[in-house]
Amino acid sequence: ADARDLHAGRIDPTRYRGLVFPGHDEYWSASMRRTTELAREHGTSLVFLSANTMYWQVELGPSPSGVPDRLLTCRKRRGPGRPALWREQDTAEQQLLGIQYAGRVPEPHPLVVRNADHWLWEATGAHEGDEIPGLVAGEADRYFPRTPLPEHQGRILLAHSPYADAEGVTRHQESSLYRAPSGALVFASGTFAWSPALDRPGHVDTRVQRATANLLDRICKRD
Repeated sequence: ADARDLHAGRIDPTRYRGLVFPGHDEYWSASMRRTTELAREHGTSLVFLSANTMYWQVELGPSPSGVPDRLLTCRKRRGPGRPALWREQDTAEQQLLGIQYAGRVPEPHPLVVRNADHWLWEATGAHEGDEIPGLVAGEADRYFPRTPLPEHQGRILLAHSPYADAEGVTRHQESSLYRAPSGALVFASGTFAWSPALDRPGHVDTRVQRATANLLDRICKRD
């Protein structure tokens, strides 16, 4: 399935234990978001393995030849009508993801493990404050304290990693996990480099592989 299937309602995510968003997924239509939130409310877990997710709200229309849901429109310039950033419409990404986009990461930095006694880090060999080299890269998310969190029965940050932005100012990346009232788990890695650490030659990290396996096992065997 891809984002267009989610948008058009061709898949019913409530039939699945989890939905995995493995890549950079920046542009979301209102129906994509509605379908995903409905899935979470029905107990379908959500796994976001990148960063800068659901930043722009877009519309999908037919192509000039009439193929449905092919033409993506995004109002990035200021003008009349609704702003295109979700966070400017009182529907910030954090209300689904648990964290949200913070900015670019010019040079790769280590991911710093937090709450290492949590089951996500079990059998990874990772200890509190351990650094996983190069895992904060490309773009990063973090928790925004002034932005509402989703309803949750438990929430934890599993990484808190300093990095320097383009101006040399120290920022922080964070990875997040929460349990929705439905029991669904929602994980957001908060970095572009998580997915490559699973299988890309030269980027693989066994700790990240094991942590992801722990998460997927927990989702698949939740009952």
